[in-house]
Amino acid sequence: MVPAISVIITAHNRKKFIVDAISSVLNQTLQKSFYEIIVVKNFEDKTIDNFIYRNNIKDIYLSEEPIGPKYVKGIQNSTGEITCILEDDDKFKVDKLQKVYNKFKNQQLGFYHNNFELINESGNLMKSKFYNNYEGPTLYIKNSEKNKYYKEIVNHDQIFRNSSSICFRRQLVEDRMSSLKQMRISPDYFLMMLAMDSNLDLLFDNEILTQYRFHTENMSIIKKSNFNQYLSNLIQYYSNLIEDNNVLMRSLNKKYLIDATRFKSFLFEIEVTAFNQLLGKKQKENKTVGYENILFLFKKSIEMRYKHGFISLFLYLAPIFIKRRIMETSYRRSLER
Repeated sequence: MVPAISVIITAHNRKKFIVDAISSVLNQTLQKSFYEIIVVKNFEDKTIDNFIYRNNIKDIYLSEEPIGPKYVKGIQNSTGEITCILEDDDKFKVDKLQKVYNKFKNQQLGFYHNNFELINESGNLMKSKFYNNYEGPTLYIKNSEKNKYYKEIVNHDQIFRNSSSICFRRQLVEDRMSSLKQMRISPDYFLMMLAMDSNLDLLFDNEILTQYRFHTENMSIIKKSNFNQYLSNLIQYYSNLIEDNNVLMRSLNKKYLIDATRFKSFLFEIEVTAFNQLLGKKQKENKTVGYENILFLFKKSIEMRYKHGFISLFLYLAPIFIKRRIMETSYRRSLER
């Protein structure tokens, strides 16, 4: 029997939580013949590898660090029509795959995202005022209604964030594998936008079926950093998002989705410029600078109802001492996480 669902578990360097992640998939209520597990990682470990072997799991070695190549390698070695993603430090609730299997009986459904809860390093439930899950109602978006909802889902990343909450129909990526392979850090946004660009429906489910592990190793922007390092980490983070968005724009067909992605890339670029100014770094000529582009960003922030757009514009246009005060406040708050 060919499995209906392929669960791809990815890991890079980190070994601490991966057995927990795999176990959460092995212990599903869904009949085991209905799903397969593929682990894609960049290390060998006798204990972990023996655990994988004993449980008849595909174990694939891949040295590349970006997340995109790991997804592609996993999909290429999978057989299921439905792909579910699980990061090595997260966990599935015991009935997740059964519910995913039932949801995708709807042949028009192409993308599914379930809600999640936070757990700490020990696996206990926790709360964080800095990282919230989606608190809105379940939202089913028909293909014919995408233009009505795209602003809401593009602008509220709580609704699509966390790759371990995402399952999708294989046909979404079959002709975009080269683009997926180029994703550095934002495959969740990429997959959601591909679904919006397709003729399939999307479901954002408010039911909690994933546990997202919140720990020091996945807070790399602030981990072991002083203020200047914090800014440098933000520059690297936003630069990766810009690169991901550039790949995404070349993969999309619908103009309103391309424009929305370009808008967000512009905002990332002016934030990078502001951070570099605080570090005293000289900038190359930036195409986003100029009255026309600033006006475009302002108008698009209004059209998209995107509050962060106004914050980014203010940060870019503000005098250097105000930039510093804003970012020092952001840094201090980040340390409270």
